[in-house]
Amino acid sequence: MSGIERVCVSVNSVCNLKCKYCYFFLQPDHLPGPEVLTEEDILVILRNCFQYSLRPEADKPIKITLVGSGEPLLAWSRIRGAIHRIREEQPQHRLRFYTVTNGLLLRPEIASDMKTLAVSPSVSLDGPARIHDRMRTGHNGQGSHAGVMRGIQV
Repeated sequence: MSGIERVCVSVNSVCNLKCKYCYFFLQPDHLPGPEVLTEEDILVILRNCFQYSLRPEADKPIKITLVGSGEPLLAWSRIRGAIHRIREEQPQHRLRFYTVTNGLLLRPEIASDMKTLAVSPSVSLDGPARIHDRMRTGHNGQGSHAGVMRGIQV
């Protein structure tokens, strides 16, 4: 028997890109505002996931993916703080942490944090520059491929 194995936490609704196919910002009246989850909000979710992981039907580690309706690394300090705190509170937890990022904000200090906290990142990339840059543009209309590749190199 297996219970919940994956939890997806949307930590914010803002982004540093304006991708042509992104549906999150096509109808802004139907989206929540630019509020982000606080560190405490994220910690409450992680604590609940930990409590669930103690149930008999939770026979596998719970994979928690921290995403955004945009770019989750814009909330990295809150994500980092919450994961650090749950690891201190429950050092034997069976939670596994992941994030999906556009890669533009990946820096050595964030990569180091991710390694320390055992957060596995996935980077969204639409292919080579000629394809990626047509669709994944910044708010200035410029392609983001070079910046994503810099982030991946970290």
